[in-house]
Amino acid sequence: MWFFRALYQMISGHLIREAEAKANNGSTNVTLSLKQETGNGDYFVVLALKSAGNYQYAHFTRPEFDMFAAEVAGIQADLSNL
Repeated sequence: MWFFRALYQMISGHLIREAEAKANNGSTNVTLSLKQETGNGDYFVVLALKSAGNYQYAHFTRPEFDMFAAEVAGIQADLSNL
């Protein structure tokens, strides 16, 4: 049941903000989208990876995204120290 709700949110949610970057030597578009659910107003984040013939999506609730962002910040800090 959760899968279908997440899929519905990704398709129908209201886009608040979007950020794009390239990966894999420019062959993959990475998009991070902040969206708001149309029904109850909850916010969520969608991470999309798009390359030739391959699309993958990840749906993050707010707590899941907070944990993901903290891990990214930790890796970024490690890279700054190298």
